[in-house]
Amino acid sequence: MRLFPAPASLGKIRRFIAAAGWVNFIAFAWQRLVGRLLSGRFRAASARRLRAWAAASGTAGASGQTYLILSTLDWRYPYRQRPRHLAKALADAGRRVVFVTPSTGYDRVMTIEPLAPNLALCASLEAALDALATPILLILSTDTRWSGAHLERAISVGGAIVYDYLDALDDSLSVSPITRERRALHGRLLRDEANVAVLSVAQVLDAEVARARRGGHAVVTNGVDLAPFQAARRGEALRADMAAVVARGKPIIGYYGSLAAWFDYDLMLALASACPNYEIVTIGPDLDGSSAALAARPANLSVLPGMDYVDLPRHGCWFDVCLVPFLINEITLATSPLKIFEYMAMGSPIVSTPMPECAKYASILIGRDREDFIAKVDEALRLRGDAAHRQLLAAEAGANTWSAKAAQVAALVAGLRR
Repeated sequence: MRLFPAPASLGKIRRFIAAAGWVNFIAFAWQRLVGRLLSGRFRAASARRLRAWAAASGTAGASGQTYLILSTLDWRYPYRQRPRHLAKALADAGRRVVFVTPSTGYDRVMTIEPLAPNLALCASLEAALDALATPILLILSTDTRWSGAHLERAISVGGAIVYDYLDALDDSLSVSPITRERRALHGRLLRDEANVAVLSVAQVLDAEVARARRGGHAVVTNGVDLAPFQAARRGEALRADMAAVVARGKPIIGYYGSLAAWFDYDLMLALASACPNYEIVTIGPDLDGSSAALAARPANLSVLPGMDYVDLPRHGCWFDVCLVPFLINEITLATSPLKIFEYMAMGSPIVSTPMPECAKYASILIGRDREDFIAKVDEALRLRGDAAHRQLLAAEAGANTWSAKAAQVAALVAGLRR
């Protein structure tokens, strides 16, 4: 019996423990072991409790539909991502939502856990499909755990599929390697206009979708929960490492988010070397060990560990300029950085490498090469107090709320020709 997702490696386990801690690691291993041993009992109990919860959900389920959002990250994973935001926005809009958690140590739920009258966690997709009529199954292109059988079950009881084409099809972004059969299933989903609505996070992905179908698809970029980022103000208590950066009294040029192979480490080193009067900061977890590229870095470049999502606004608002320093490749050409909309909501000037999903926003300054990127940081710093630029940032953030993204999803589902 395997306790860890294949392929398990000592390096992955060490990074898990470093990021999540021993408590979450032990909880993950225990849940996986017990879940395997008693899977039948937990599935039956989950289905029974979901039926009771759905029956009590009132007008949220008046249509009989329930959104089942199959996530690759736990609800309580500290770095919130697209599936959690969409689940909350759909629930806030009055839709009944079940968030199917992978239970990787942060969500310690073996059956179900109600979070709100119309939002619940569930540890088993099979149990959710057993329990709920007319499910709207939202699946991710990066998730290789769902199968054609899951899709057929949902459709056979009057449900539908929302296929979230989240990133380029690449083994480095998927739960497990993408096989030939998996790519064939991807093509089948793109072609099925009767039962499947397709969301594309980037224009380049939607162009592929448009070649396979006539309707039932749209670009649905990432978005922002406006309130906490608009409300962020300097002066709140900071984590000690960030407080030390602020105490040095220099302009802070910052990035928050994951560090991984798509991050342009050479660009960050060049920026820090060229701008000794600025503090350059990254806040976020190392997903693959690649941040070792910053081991020999200038003193003004601080590499800080990740923090809980709720703490980001009060730390991020200290960034005088916000960065998206990603390499340009097939992966990033198809990426909609979630952080750009949060940066916008904080009113902070933004500088990005020439990613199409950043370049289409008027408020974002694009550095075409290394020298231009560094020059754009200087330009952005001069825009820090510019009222017109802040208004532009606010307008673009306001047009990209998660509630607006949820409304797009619901409209696509409503328009399916079944």
